[in-house]
Amino acid sequence: MITLVYPEDGRLEQLIPLGLCSVGAYLERYGIRVNALDMRYHNIKDLKEAAKTSEFLGFSVMTIRLNKALEFAKIAKKVNPKVKIIFGGPHPTIFPKETLSHKQVDFVVIGEGEETALDLVRNYEKPDEIKGIAFRKRGKIIINEPRDRIEDLDSLPFPDRDLFPLKEIFKKAPYWPCTTPYPQVSMLSIRGCPFNCVYCQPTLRKIFGNVVKRRSPERTVDEMEFLWRKYQPASIFMADDLFTSNKEWALAVCREIRRRGLHKKLVWECESRVNTIDGQIARELKKSGCYMIWYGIESYCQKTLNTLRKGTTVEKNINGIKLCQKYGLMSLEQVMVGNPNESVEDLYQTLKISRRVKADITAVAITSPIPGTDLYDSLIKENKLLIKDSNELGARFRGREKFELKYSVKHRDDVYNRLKFAGEINLGYLITRDYYRDIFMRRMKSHIVMGNYKALFTDLGRVFYGALPFRVALATQKIVDPIKGLILQTS
Repeated sequence: MITLVYPEDGRLEQLIPLGLCSVGAYLERYGIRVNALDMRYHNIKDLKEAAKTSEFLGFSVMTIRLNKALEFAKIAKKVNPKVKIIFGGPHPTIFPKETLSHKQVDFVVIGEGEETALDLVRNYEKPDEIKGIAFRKRGKIIINEPRDRIEDLDSLPFPDRDLFPLKEIFKKAPYWPCTTPYPQVSMLSIRGCPFNCVYCQPTLRKIFGNVVKRRSPERTVDEMEFLWRKYQPASIFMADDLFTSNKEWALAVCREIRRRGLHKKLVWECESRVNTIDGQIARELKKSGCYMIWYGIESYCQKTLNTLRKGTTVEKNINGIKLCQKYGLMSLEQVMVGNPNESVEDLYQTLKISRRVKADITAVAITSPIPGTDLYDSLIKENKLLIKDSNELGARFRGREKFELKYSVKHRDDVYNRLKFAGEINLGYLITRDYYRDIFMRRMKSHIVMGNYKALFTDLGRVFYGALPFRVALATQKIVDPIKGLILQTS
């Protein structure tokens, strides 16, 4: 038996680890017994018991979860030295040697996990013959030749979400995005991204290859229908990095959704890009039940966009938000603050334009140079990286620089706080934007159906918090806005 372990231990309680669900479903198809632990809901006692009864423990590891995964693996090995520890996911794929330098890790799965995991579980005693893995042999780290990418995504089974504690997960009201109806189920239909952003690449290409793969529109909607029939979710999140990267594919999915009448049963959201959407796509998304688009805006400064290799423009960013407003789709702008080569004027320009275009929700993050990306490598080369711990690099802490900035960290945190405040539920939008009000009422219904009255009153409180004047809601430290020359407030 193999036990798949999700080493997250507290955040993002409503998300389902689809990668492990997919690997688990593939193994089950071929008769392998599969168990799973979600360390947000299970505990160390459960982990020790799994180590005693399993032949393999398979961990999905992102860089920010590396230390926690290593800690759990060490505990498992102490309980049962014979259990085989497998690490897969982004971090081991990019750093197989570094991962195997930790003695509690026996094997690394490089790239896509389904076929390699099956081969490894069946033939672990002959590791030299298994493509797509790394392992230790007589004290040396061996990296085998890569496995070919999975060409036909339709051939994969639907992820087995029942491996994880769905009853507990479904009860969790997503605190953010603040209007999400729930229970929400996520799904994936695309692997890879055709763009070259400095904070993602070449990591994505190393995991999924240079060519973007998609399931057929029919198979994609098959899973949506399967999820609706089995779980009756209030919403579905199409978690693909870029749902609209191929226009004809996206339009075909929308047509298939309507043909089956799913747009009358549930709502869904997806991620897009401002240079891969137009009026036709926006209109079809709306007609097909899509209620919100996530945009990786990152910045409203052209110099910063160029530094990040976004391949977009400020004008296209603004147009993407306006398209959503025109067709009645909620817009969620994702913004990064504290970017390389960014001046304080660039930083406040992003704040100024964001306020003007008025996206429905703003998600803000402090730029994180993740190991393995071109952003991280360039900062190392220029000796500008100030934090080396992988867990801290992914954290959204304030008051400290992750790498050298051209301005005070107080300015970065000021803009962060102001944009974060814009992510609250907006009373003005509830009054003036019908589509915003409709989704908010669906969320209120979710609270009542799930008996989650604490979350209901929390959201109502956020409505009135969002209506407060900014300088009342966020207090204390005074900072000068270099654009307007005004005294601003920051927390």
